[in-house]
Amino acid sequence: MTNKNINWQTSNSGIVTVSKTGKLTGVGKGTAIVKATTEDGDFTKLINVTVKEKTGSSNQGGTTSKDTTAPKINSVKIYSNNNYSNYAKLGDKITLEMTFSEALGTKPVVIMGGNAVSTTCSGTTCKAVYTVVATTPEGNINFSIKSYKDKFGNTGAVVSTTTNGSKVNVDKISPVCSVQGLGRTTTQEKVKFTWYDSNSGVREIIKPNGSKKSASVVGNKVDGNETFTYNIESTSYSISTTVIDWAGNKKTCTYTVQKKESNQKTYTATFNTNTGVTSIGSTS
Repeated sequence: MTNKNINWQTSNSGIVTVSKTGKLTGVGKGTAIVKATTEDGDFTKLINVTVKEKTGSSNQGGTTSKDTTAPKINSVKIYSNNNYSNYAKLGDKITLEMTFSEALGTKPVVIMGGNAVSTTCSGTTCKAVYTVVATTPEGNINFSIKSYKDKFGNTGAVVSTTTNGSKVNVDKISPVCSVQGLGRTTTQEKVKFTWYDSNSGVREIIKPNGSKKSASVVGNKVDGNETFTYNIESTSYSISTTVIDWAGNKKTCTYTVQKKESNQKTYTATFNTNTGVTSIGSTS
């Protein structure tokens, strides 16, 4: 034989395929014939190939080898589109990103917030995106990844934790802000503002004078209270404090400092050093 190049053919590509180099790949259960012919046509050989079930691949020889190794999840991480990616409020989107040990034949079923989430895959990476709704449970969102299979039908293990320790805390509730008048004189009134958040914690307070008090480290809380003193004017006016938690929920509480009462007067005392008499006069 002067020409040693070989052409390969399969009688049923739905059962077994063959590459230009003679590598066989089982596709479906059944029996097929693989034909090997030299380019000059001088020699031909027929090979009976039996595929017992979906399998992996092997070189020529008559029977393909079975792939029984289940796919594995190499990495899992979770994050949101919130300004702080480990928190999420109503309407925010939470992404679960997974990488697998091989390309999948069946995409994973992903459950987040108690609901099945649509999953998209490219190569060995899959993503599932969940939108926070009113019924989403408060706190760290739970998830599970299951029912994923490789191209040969092997099913991978259920996974419900991230590999990098990432979490997303769902907080749909606005922080609490209250205000209390502590009493007034004829010229001034004291007002106490109190604020806290039972889930993600208060991240920032915008005080009535416009100044801000903020947590310096993500996750730290600046829950607390503060008392302010305001002058009593001829007209009423409002003061307010805005409280923002780590998820971005806001709450503003407002207090109205009432105007000076119409029958309220301010008196001045004058002492006459010559007569030793003190006179009291009304100025308003």
